[in-house]
Amino acid sequence: MKKSSTHAWITAISVAAILFGVSGVVANSISLFMAQFSTVYSETATMAQLALYFTCMTGTMALCQPIARKLFAMFDTRAVISVAVLLATGGFYAISFYTSYAGWLVSGVVIGFGFSFITYLMGPILINNWFKKKAGTILGVVLAFSNLGGAVFGTVVGRMISSMGWQSAMRVCALIALAIGLVFAIFGLRYKPRPEKGESAYGEEDGTAVAAQGEAKELKGFTFGEALRTPWFWMVAIAVVVCFFGCNFQTQAAKFATSAYAFDIAKAGVLSTVLMVGAILGKIFLGVINDKFGCAVCYTVGCGAMIAGILVLVAGAGSGDFMGFLGAGLFGFGFATMSIAPPFIIKKMLGEKHFAQIYGYVASIGTLTSMFSSNIYAGIFTSSGSYTGGMIAASIALAVGIVVVIAGTLATRRLWD
Repeated sequence: MKKSSTHAWITAISVAAILFGVSGVVANSISLFMAQFSTVYSETATMAQLALYFTCMTGTMALCQPIARKLFAMFDTRAVISVAVLLATGGFYAISFYTSYAGWLVSGVVIGFGFSFITYLMGPILINNWFKKKAGTILGVVLAFSNLGGAVFGTVVGRMISSMGWQSAMRVCALIALAIGLVFAIFGLRYKPRPEKGESAYGEEDGTAVAAQGEAKELKGFTFGEALRTPWFWMVAIAVVVCFFGCNFQTQAAKFATSAYAFDIAKAGVLSTVLMVGAILGKIFLGVINDKFGCAVCYTVGCGAMIAGILVLVAGAGSGDFMGFLGAGLFGFGFATMSIAPPFIIKKMLGEKHFAQIYGYVASIGTLTSMFSSNIYAGIFTSSGSYTGGMIAASIALAVGIVVVIAGTLATRRLWD
C-alpha cells in the first residue's frame, strides 16, 4: 500500500511559517526596540545593562534544550510548540510595559525557554522525522525563513515605531507573531509519521508492508549512553563548539568593517543586510550541498566561506566598500553552517537511534558557546586594542572544525551502512 507523505510538506511549511513569524519578529527586531527603550528610560536602562537580556536568553536556551527535547517526545508537538510560541511572544509583549532593565532580564528567561523549542530543536528534529530524502535542502529552505522574517519585519518595524511609537509597535508585532505561530503550530505540526494512519516520511513511500502495518523499523545508531563513551560524540561536540565560536565572530565582523572601512550608519546597515542575505543563501545552498555531497563537504564549504570572508575583510581594508561587502557576504553565507551541518554530522557519525536526544545536548553545547563567544571576542579586542586576535582565533577554530569533521566522518563512514 502506497503511503501518503503529504503531511511531511505540511510540517515543513508550518515550521517555516513559525520561524518566519516568531523568530523573525522576536529575535530579529528586538535590537530596534532595545535602542528605543534605552533612549526613553536612559536613567534606568543603559545599553550595557540591556545587553544582559541576551545573556539571560541564551543561557536559558542552553540549560533548557535537553529538557525541551524530552518534552518534544513526551507530549503532543502541537501543544508543546503552542506553549513555546506563547512564552516567546508573551515575554516580548511584556517588554512594552517595562520601565527599567530588570524586566528585560525576566523576559529574556521567558523568551529563552520558548526559543529552546523553536530556534534549534523544532526544525532539525521535525525535518529529520519527516524527510528521508532531500532533508538538507528542505531544512536549509525552512531555516532561511527565520532570516527572511527578520529582513521583512526589520523594515516594517522601523516604520511602525515611527508612526505609532515603540510600545504600540511592539504589542502589534507580538500579536502578529502569536497569531502566525499558533495557527501553524496547532493545524500544521506533527512529531513524526503515523504508519497506522497511512502517513510516511518523504522518501519512504515505497516502504515495506511491515512498516505499513505500523510496526516500528529499527533505527541504526548508538544510544545516548553508548554515544557518550565513543570518541565520535566528542568529535561532534568539538566540531559544534568551534563552529559556533567561529560563527559568533559575526558580532565583531560588523564592528571591524565599520572601523576599517570607515562606514557610516547607512553603510553599516547595508553591511548587516548583506550578512543576512548571505545567511539566507547559505542555508539554502549548504542544504543542497549536504544532500548531494554529504555533511563533511557541507561543513567544509561553510566554514571555508567564513575563513575566506574574514581574510577578505582584512585584505580589503582601506581599498573600497566592495571588499567590505564581499567579506560580509562570504561570512554570512558560511554563518549558516551552525544551523545546517550539526544534525547531519550527528546522523552520519552517531546514527539515528537516539538522534533527538543527542541533538538536544549538542545544541545546548552550541548555545553555551554562543553565550560566551561574544565576551571572549570583546575581551580579546579590549586587551589588544585590535580585531586581529579575534580574527586569528575564529579562523583557527573553524580550520580545526574542518579537520575534525573530515576525520570523524571518514572513520565512521561504514558504521551505519
